[in-house]
Amino acid sequence: MHTPLTSDQWALLIEIVDKELPAVLPKLRAVGIEGLSFDERAEIVEHFAMEYSATGVGADWEPNERGRAIDYLLDFVNRYNLGPAPAPSEILSPKTNPQIARAEEAFFDECRKRPTSLADLVALVRGTIGEDSPSVKTVCLALVWKSLAEGRLHAGDMKRGKFVKWTSTPIEAHGKIGLEWSRLEHNPNDGEIVWFIST
Repeated sequence: MHTPLTSDQWALLIEIVDKELPAVLPKLRAVGIEGLSFDERAEIVEHFAMEYSATGVGADWEPNERGRAIDYLLDFVNRYNLGPAPAPSEILSPKTNPQIARAEEAFFDECRKRPTSLADLVALVRGTIGEDSPSVKTVCLALVWKSLAEGRLHAGDMKRGKFVKWTSTPIEAHGKIGLEWSRLEHNPNDGEIVWFIST
């Protein structure tokens, strides 16, 4: 059972959806977050991560009051996408997808040795489920979310040959990665969007 939003939290949710995803707003008002599709909620999370970066932090990159409110909403909306049907843990279950689970462990092994790019994960998944499968992005993002949430992966950038960890939460990092990927007209190339390490 999900705790209801306060009137202020609901108002902020409506404000940002109205600005970023106006086509979704009538349905949101009619059926609430639980009545939206998995993809609609995922898109809201992506845009909330952008809004957090734009208006939710100060000059020192510490969250302000609006940022803390957005962070709560990010978590609230994303929780609905972690149910049994679409959950990343189900997509990546060793019992239902042993080949993907092996690819996941291979990626962790690489990340333990050196910073590894999103393109390397894409290559592993494509080699597992097929070069042209439309599920490559879905599986990759599910793996990234599961691994970030569990603390097995850390996301960051490479600067002057060194890995610099992002300070964002797992939800924020996942939203940023998904949004940047959606802006590409191709699968990520080496070094694009994000690098990972595993400890």
